[in-house]
Amino acid sequence: MIDGVTIVTGNDGKAREYATLLGIPVATATVDLLEVQSLDVAAVAAGKAEDAYAKLGRPVIVDDTGLALPAWHGLPGALVSWFLSTVGPQGLLDMATILTDRRAIATTALGYADADGVRVVTGTLHGTLATQVRGDNGIGDDSIFVPTGTGQTLAQMPRWFERFMAAESSAVSVEEFEAQLVPGLLQTPEYARAVLRAANTSLDDDEIDRRVAVRMERQARLAGDEPLALWVVLDESVLYRHVGGAEVTRAQLHHLTQRAAQPNVTVQVLPYALGAYAAFGHPFTIMTFPAPPGGEVVHMDQLHSGLYLERESDLRRYKLAMNRLRAAALDPEQSRNLIVKAVEDLG
Repeated sequence: MIDGVTIVTGNDGKAREYATLLGIPVATATVDLLEVQSLDVAAVAAGKAEDAYAKLGRPVIVDDTGLALPAWHGLPGALVSWFLSTVGPQGLLDMATILTDRRAIATTALGYADADGVRVVTGTLHGTLATQVRGDNGIGDDSIFVPTGTGQTLAQMPRWFERFMAAESSAVSVEEFEAQLVPGLLQTPEYARAVLRAANTSLDDDEIDRRVAVRMERQARLAGDEPLALWVVLDESVLYRHVGGAEVTRAQLHHLTQRAAQPNVTVQVLPYALGAYAAFGHPFTIMTFPAPPGGEVVHMDQLHSGLYLERESDLRRYKLAMNRLRAAALDPEQSRNLIVKAVEDLG
């Protein structure tokens, strides 16, 4: 872990966010940077980070965002800020009125540069262009971008959920302890639908379907050239809780064994015989981000929100708890056998 970093921004709030996320001092600097001529957000972030390090002579972070429309062959891409400052969000939508293909890909790139060179980390969300500007809880293109399955622009979403999606999309590993349910990254659509319907009785079928689609979209991180590393520890009771009925539960457990067979996915089960154990009754998730600059965050679901813990003392406690859970749980092969037995017990 590096001792400190400078972020090129005039926004002190952004520096505070990075400081709490990374757990290191983060300074700010305002620097006139090279204008990189590219629609590729990662290339822009890399070029600017390299230029910032050359001018400041210390480890730096530069972030950039882009919005690519396949129907416009990737435009506006990294030029989205210029588009928005020139014509505004509604003006951009007006230009896209005739589009029948309204797919959009939102990308955030973080460029880090030091004496060893430049590294870029990107996170992407797939979605569509809205038909009108909606919401006031965001900046940039947040009010015109609708992530797949949500039915809402980023500017209409609670900040905690937008932050969760952004964090998960850029994490390199996720460690999760769950005492009641199969985690969202491992759920089948039918299981997810049953969970969402039970937890949100006021939602109509269309909204449930949208939320299921978001959950399935998140699972794309488990595949690809650089898949997310996922390590899940489950209480045995998760295997025997009939969510959506016996058939849905049976299919979910079968899906769980298939996912656990992936080299980037590890599933362990805490058997009933253990009795009480570390973090008993308190599910949590630890997300780890690429180094440099690295960083970790603990996330805990609440009924209608999410709680984030980023202090070093909190991270130490939860990492210790996760290590104790992994040590107490059955090994992956024994856990798989227990899941298979649970399927057989369903008849």
